[in-house]
This record gives sequence, C-alpha cells and structure tokens, in this order.
Amino acid sequence: MRIEDLLQIFVDNLDLSKQLLTYVVEDLGKSFSKELEETDLTQVNLHHRLLEYMLYTKQQKVDYDFRKSKDEIVSFISRHHLKIDKNYMLFLFQIYKVSDGVKTCCDLLGLK
Repeated sequence: MRIEDLLQIFVDNLDLSKQLLTYVVEDLGKSFSKELEETDLTQVNLHHRLLEYMLYTKQQKVDYDFRKSKDEIVSFISRHHLKIDKNYMLFLFQIYKVSDGVKTCCDLLGLK
C-alpha cells in the first residue's frame, strides 16, 4: 500500500490528510528518509503535497491565523528546501496567490 492510497481515506478531511503527511514527512522522514526515497511507498513528492495542503488550507479557512500559517509554510520550506522543486513551488504559490512566495521563488530561481 502506498502513502497516497492512505491519503484517499481522508479525502473529505484535509486536516487529517495534512496530519498524516506531516507525520510521514517530519517524523518518519527524519528516521527513514532513505527508505522513503528508495521504496515504492509513494509515487508523488510528499513535500510538494504537504506544501499544497498548507497553501490550500490557508486559502479556504476564513478564520485562519494567516501569520501563523505563513510562519508554518516558511519554516517547512526552510527545513525541506532540498526536497522541494523550486519551479513547482513557484507554480503552487501562483495558483494560491501567495505574492510573498512568488517573489521569494523568483529570487531563488534568479528570475526577475
């Protein structure tokens, strides 16, 4: 069973999906990063998926603490920047209309 198959269980509950991905990326990823990369546990980039959940949640919730959300996203990216494709990150920031993220990605990619 792949990790994305487990995510299907929580398709109607993004918070649980995000918790599962956070556990896999943050907790299991520290201890078993080589195994996660080398096995057939997933065909998707879990870091991309978790970043997308963070951005989607930020966009959907009316009473969401935007400062806390931004800090969470910045912290996640700084910890895992080597595993996140910068072009894909730019794509996500454009979709979810995160202007600070677009500017930062453009700077990282050397775009003006």
